[in-house]
Amino acid sequence: MAAVRFFEWRRATVAQGWFRTGDGSSEAIGDCLQQLKEGGHIESERDLAAVGFKTIMARGVNGCVRLDESVVKAMEAFNGIAPAHNPPYISGIRLFAQQMPEVPLVGLFETGFLPMGAGCCRSLCSLGNVA
Repeated sequence: MAAVRFFEWRRATVAQGWFRTGDGSSEAIGDCLQQLKEGGHIESERDLAAVGFKTIMARGVNGCVRLDESVVKAMEAFNGIAPAHNPPYISGIRLFAQQMPEVPLVGLFETGFLPMGAGCCRSLCSLGNVA
């Protein structure tokens, strides 16, 4: 199962749904959109600035990026490395792209904020000590 959640900036979850991983169902997306409409947060999906995903990893992709088909294919290349994460995210990303093609999809890849190597760690520790 994978979760679909919508948040308002700096606030709690305003809508939430679940879908079975890989079942191709967009029912959870529709349920969340309906909750957002009923709660007065949006009138239609066109009111969404973007949909964000906390993505895990993709070949040659790092940081915060717009999720287009080339990025999704780069994620697929790492399905063997992240089998519990990438396939359900890819399914969700494609469902959102099909259902709401005008809404930008953005991914923040964990590799963008998990530093590698001792030099990076030392730099972050030094920054943490700045008053």
